[in-house]
Order: sequence, then structure tokens, then C-alpha cells
Amino acid sequence: MKKKLLILNTKQFGYHIDTYYYCKYLKDNFEITYLCWDYGYKRTDVDGVKVKYIERKGGKITRYLRFQCAAMMEIVNGYDICFIKYYFGCALFRMLFPSQITVFDVRTGHTWDNQLKRVLMDMALKLESLCFNNITVISEGLVSKFHFPKHKVHILPLGADVISVRDKSFEDIRLLYVGTLKCRNIHDTVNGFEMFYSDFGDSVTMSYTIVGCGVNGEDQELARLIAEKDLEDVVKLEGFVPHDELVPYFESQNIGVSYIPITPYFDCQPPTKTYEYILSGMPVIATKTTENAKVVCDGNGVLVSDTKNGFYEGMKAIYENRLEFRSTEIRSTCLEHTWQSIVKYNLKIYLDGLISSAGERQIKRVLN
Repeated sequence: MKKKLLILNTKQFGYHIDTYYYCKYLKDNFEITYLCWDYGYKRTDVDGVKVKYIERKGGKITRYLRFQCAAMMEIVNGYDICFIKYYFGCALFRMLFPSQITVFDVRTGHTWDNQLKRVLMDMALKLESLCFNNITVISEGLVSKFHFPKHKVHILPLGADVISVRDKSFEDIRLLYVGTLKCRNIHDTVNGFEMFYSDFGDSVTMSYTIVGCGVNGEDQELARLIAEKDLEDVVKLEGFVPHDELVPYFESQNIGVSYIPITPYFDCQPPTKTYEYILSGMPVIATKTTENAKVVCDGNGVLVSDTKNGFYEGMKAIYENRLEFRSTEIRSTCLEHTWQSIVKYNLKIYLDGLISSAGERQIKRVLN
């Protein structure tokens, strides 16, 4: 019989990439229930995964209590293991069900511009982690940042899917940025693109497609900047596009943009899109964060500073070497980072081990 796995995530199913792929590649080995908020987005289905949606009516406290009550009512159905993608207050679940095998998963630190809010929320995450014996973390950098005890930690790295299998040609330059616009300073890339377009627009055909949305008016600011620079014909703002509808963008564009501000709170965050671009056969222009520097090399892209001039220089380097890139060679640099590999050879083995160890401890207690 399949073991029963409960995943708790406040993100609606299909809109948190990591847990979506956990479900996709664990469903043949586990009976999975996924409990999440209903944000009213288009629903995503995966055969074999039971998704239970919680209404978000009311204020923050009311919503929080509703989610916690739903989680508590669900766990009594009997699960071999519970996987919690960290949300504020999840330690209460652990306190109320101390015997339940539970994984506390940390995909990111907090990245708000407001330093006080960022520090306080990171402190809350650290304190809540003390209630858990099993912690999965996306990178060694985050382990160091939060000073998690090494004996509790398992590294569950970032993965990516092969969104496009089409081999790209690189005679022209077709940039693609996919991701949030919140706190990413994407205006720097537009300014850098404008500089490059001014210098090389007569030498090579180029375009820049930006897929994503902001929360504080970043979309409108970018639209104004594009209009001011008279770039409407070559820079396109597409807004938010669901992950399962991204294929045409990865098929038609040929160079990825992984632009992350180089700050202490972003530096240890492995970027999903860097892997997705590379696994789709696209060289990447990536800011030189610690995590990007582990992935990007001469064969799959270029590392740049987080300024408009840095982005300009990155475009120039890609332009000068564009005919040397080969999609098959680019993909080969990151094959171990496919979600299927990470789930099969990392997460599944880890979850099976926790369940098996708990069973052995139970047998010992009975025999003693």
C-alpha cells in the first residue's frame, strides 16, 4: 500500500512550483493530500493528488485559524508523514501533534525591503523551526543564515522542469524574463537593454519579453519607463502567466534573464528560472549572486552586476559569443537539477527514510 502524505501550503496548488512538482513525481509512490488556500486562481489538477481548498474570507486572524483548524481536522485521518512548506504560525500544528512525523520546509528567507519587518519575520521562522526535528532547506546558504542545527537539516535543492525541448538558434537576441517584479529592480534591465539597443540595434535583431507582475505598482512603472524610452516595439510586458502556459515563451525566446538584486537576503536564494532557462537550452544573463555563480558558467551564460551597466555588458558578452552557444550543451550543464531527478533521488528517499526510522523506533518501544 502507498504511504499517506499530507502537504500543507498556504499557496494555492499549482502556484508554488516546488510542491507542485513534489506532487507530480511522488504521486506514484504516495497517496497525497494537498491542503491550501483558495485564492480564486485557475485551478490546476494532477491525477492522483487530492487537493483540498480553504476559503480566505475574513481578516488575517480568522483566516489563520480556519487554515489551522482544517489542518488539524485533516491530520486525524491518519497520515504517515506531513510536509509543511513554512508559513507563519505552523509551529502550533507541531505542538498539537508532537507524535506526527512532520517535515518543516524552508524554501526562502524573507525578502521585504523593510529591514525591520524582514528581520522580525526571519526571527519568527527561526523560533518556529525549534519545534521541529526534521527540516528541509533549499541551500547551504539558508542553513547558515538561520543557524539550523546540522543534525536536523536535509538539503532539498531547487529544481526545474524542461519547459522547452526545442533547440534554439542565436542569430538574433530574444530576451525572456519570467518571475515576480516585486523587489527585483527589473527597470535596470530595461535601461540596460535600451543602452544596448541604442548601440547595436542596427547590427542585430533584438527583443525583450517580460512575464510577471508586481504588487506595488511595479508593472505600471515599467510600462511608463518603456514608453519614455520609446521601446514599445521591442520590449513587451505580458503580465502574469500561469506556469503551465509558459511553453510558448520558452519556445520562441532564446536568452533568459535571471536578474536578482545582489543583497544579503537574496544572495542565498537559488533562482528557479536560472535552471528553467538553462534546461530549456537558453543561455542566461544572471546577476552574480552566490547561488547563480554555482550554476552559470561560460558554456551556459554570463554573470553580471545588478546595475543597468552590468546588464548592458552581459548583453554585449552574449551578443559577441552568441554563435558559439548550443542548446544541447547548455542543457547538459544542469541535468541533475530536473525536478524528476531531485524528487526521485532526494525527496522520496528522504521521506521513506523518515517513515522507516519512525517504524523502527516504534518496534523498539514495543519490544522494550
